[in-house]
Amino acid sequence: MINIIKIKWLSHISEEAIIVLSDGNFEINCFSHPFKSLMDFELTLPLSTLNANNIKKVDEQKYSYSCDGNYHYLTVKVIDKEKPLVVLGDFKIELDNILPYDISEGDFIFILCDRLDIF
Repeated sequence: MINIIKIKWLSHISEEAIIVLSDGNFEINCFSHPFKSLMDFELTLPLSTLNANNIKKVDEQKYSYSCDGNYHYLTVKVIDKEKPLVVLGDFKIELDNILPYDISEGDFIFILCDRLDIF
């Protein structure tokens, strides 16, 4: 189950916020717009990447996530190459870029992206 851990308002007027989500294993920072209030919020998956790049297959089959304030670093598993759709724990994430030809469903990949969005 995914829960909201924290809300960091970027702008109340513009209805922009960073929502920190947790599945019990990972805490992920996601941009949300419009975000009016927790009462009006309904989480829908998948999350979406903005500018997913540096996509490459990795040998170690271990999920990971970190964010340095500028970029999000993810190691995820591919579940649908065509869409492309990946998972990180309980999170489903749709990439805004195609996967390289040598990556298949079931592979673990590394991704660098500018942002994760909730729509």
